[in-house]
Amino acid sequence: MARVLLVHWKPEEAFDGLALLKGAGHEVHVFDTQGGIGLAKFKSNLPDVVVISLERLPSHGREVAAWFRSTKVTASTPLVFVGGVEEKVNLVQEAFPDAVFCTWRGVRGAVTKALRHPQSANPPARWSN
Repeated sequence: MARVLLVHWKPEEAFDGLALLKGAGHEVHVFDTQGGIGLAKFKSNLPDVVVISLERLPSHGREVAAWFRSTKVTASTPLVFVGGVEEKVNLVQEAFPDAVFCTWRGVRGAVTKALRHPQSANPPARWSN
């Protein structure tokens, strides 16, 4: 069981993904700037992995990922990117080549893979703070 932070810009649309992750036995918190868990709120309970949806606002997803990579305490947190339009996903893959990319159908296996393989602790130059 892993602590998963699910970043989705429309939390109500993340229900199926949330169910998949919880069904795999993970403790899941959904990032939500309107009353849910925000980035600053989880510092006392860091996630083991961050799952970021690229289906809506992929540029915001890149920014969240860059924040994780540029903050000392979260720099090596594994990142999993889910869904998205191919051309925008390709941009994210260029910036985060060590992250795991998948569809919602493959999110459980992607989380397992991300947890098994360490990722870079360096922020991507293009989106670093």
